Amino acid sequence: MATAEGRERALDLYRRASEFSDPRLRAPALLGMGLMALRLDRPAEALAAFEAAADVVDGGVARDQARFMKAEALLALGREAEAVAAASAMIGSGADAAWSSEALFWMGRRQFNAGDFAAAEASFSDYVVKWPQAAKADSAMLLAAQAQFHRGRYDAAIETAAALVAAHPGSRCVPAAEFTHAEALCELLQFDAALLLFDAVVKS
Repeated sequence: MATAEGRERALDLYRRASEFSDPRLRAPALLGMGLMALRLDRPAEALAAFEAAADVVDGGVARDQARFMKAEALLALGREAEAVAAASAMIGSGADAAWSSEALFWMGRRQFNAGDFAAAEASFSDYVVKWPQAAKADSAMLLAAQAQFHRGRYDAAIETAAALVAAHPGSRCVPAAEFTHAEALCELLQFDAALLLFDAVVKS
């Protein structure tokens, strides 16, 4: 699967497996077809496969992942509004937690990158409340702190950055959180405290 030829072979195998009536085989096979098509830069084909997988009754986690990947395929096709709608439908829908959380994180990143920091803060804060032990919880906290900083909510940014360091001391997000914390202190004219943090970041 590391080459285009290998992905074409995998796509063919998934296509053959998708012909089985058992939903436990059909949904993952259709999902695999979509993933391979996306890697082959064929988003329209990927979208069709993801939509088919999402329609498989009793398709399990593969069905939920396909619903999420539908947003990625739509985005690749330039259909951004539909991609956002697809991701939004996953949030709070009772889907598998892993993919519901992924959809919420995806939404937060889109909002952050678009400069809608109020919406991004809300999305990332909601993520942390719902999935505090998730693999991306530290990243969500960092992005929430940065969104708060961009909004001029410096005290909130400091609180969120400090909470990240306390909750995830070994995280790779810690230096960026401490930097955001220091920047917020500068905005509040607390330069001595900020310099101590900047120094710690440089030495880390």
